[in-house]
Amino acid sequence: MFVKFYSLMNWPQVYLFISVFTIANKLLLFFLFYFQRSNRRFNRLLAFIIGSAIPLLISNFLNFLGLEQFVVLTFVGSAFSLLYYPLCILFLYETLRIPLKKGRLFQVYMWGHASFDFILAGIYLFFFDSEAKLEFTQDIFSYQWESGLALANLIPLYLSFLAHSIYFIFFLRKANYLTQNYNPEHIIRRRYRFVRTFVRLLISLSILLFIFGLFNISNELIDMILVPMASNVITLLIVYFAFDGRLVREEEPTFQLEEKQKGSATLNPSKGVIEKAKREALKQEIDDFFAHNPAIYASDFSLQKMAELVDAPLHHLSFVINAEHGQSFSDLLGQYRIIKAKAMIESDSFEHLSIEGIGKSVGYKSKSTFFSHFKKNTGMTPLDFKRSRTQNR
Repeated sequence: MFVKFYSLMNWPQVYLFISVFTIANKLLLFFLFYFQRSNRRFNRLLAFIIGSAIPLLISNFLNFLGLEQFVVLTFVGSAFSLLYYPLCILFLYETLRIPLKKGRLFQVYMWGHASFDFILAGIYLFFFDSEAKLEFTQDIFSYQWESGLALANLIPLYLSFLAHSIYFIFFLRKANYLTQNYNPEHIIRRRYRFVRTFVRLLISLSILLFIFGLFNISNELIDMILVPMASNVITLLIVYFAFDGRLVREEEPTFQLEEKQKGSATLNPSKGVIEKAKREALKQEIDDFFAHNPAIYASDFSLQKMAELVDAPLHHLSFVINAEHGQSFSDLLGQYRIIKAKAMIESDSFEHLSIEGIGKSVGYKSKSTFFSHFKKNTGMTPLDFKRSRTQNR
């Protein structure tokens, strides 16, 4: 039955549809993340990770159409696909705010493979005669991979998949050691959970691609269906976990995770130094402010306004909230606003206000944002919370 189904399918049209859909999907996600206004470094690195696969998908698409004049894009697509992993490494360091290594060997490991592919593209363009170019083109279109240049293009690609898988395993182990002393809801531990999921997806993809290379499994079915579909699934999972972990719309982090001794780390400010006594005093001031100052219920209240009211540098304020409270400013603000909203719902004095009116009175312009924050903090919607309190009276 499967053989009959396979023979009846118009596979060229299926290949083309999946390729065009995948390219369009990645372009859309690239622009979505690149133009996010919050947490810009995180979002732009994620955008470049998603976009790095686009040249390879385009080159596979053009090769499938048999357009010989664009065969040099095979090298460009391969080089950009090799940038995928260095960008992922930068992204992992940025997510956990670990200072990036600066040694020469590390830089060669990061960028060497992609540079090699760009060199191969130059060799093909400027040093190959027409006969050698024809041989390479036939290799690409027939999936034989017998010419020296084709092998030189592929071998580093597949070896890099294995090398990066090993690196990611060690990175994940180190990241766990550095973050294990923080409580599960702390901002840095939440970021670690996202990194752990991200790395597991990368390792799965790397091992799959390495197996394809090891056994020379390369054909139209893999290049035009399996690779794009796997790429789509992994990309959408990463996007989902980025939003689910509340990382996409966080403020730009103002801390760094620095290793003090093997297996432990501390959060330090990105700018300057805050003495321990000053940090503790500022934490107490922040707690008192949120507990007693009605300014937090203004719809236009922001970290900038708080810094002005408590007369503290904005990056110090942000750092202490991140490090000492284990939350972003928006999460801490939402927590106190929801405490106030719960008290208003339970009080007979505010029965004349609708749920939406209560949301506006504690600083929420949008009903959907109020409902979302309320459920995140209480596990139920404001309406469910009100019903449960009414039934218990």
